[in-house]
Amino acid sequence: LEEEMHEASAELRFEYAAKLRDEINELRRELRDAQ
Repeated sequence: LEEEMHEASAELRFEYAAKLRDEINELRRELRDAQ
């Protein structure tokens, strides 16, 4: 059970990191367009 929890949290972290990366890329694009 602990192993499953660990895998689930790792997956959540991965999805969260991917979402953050997308948001950062979006912000960078907006900054580039604003200049």
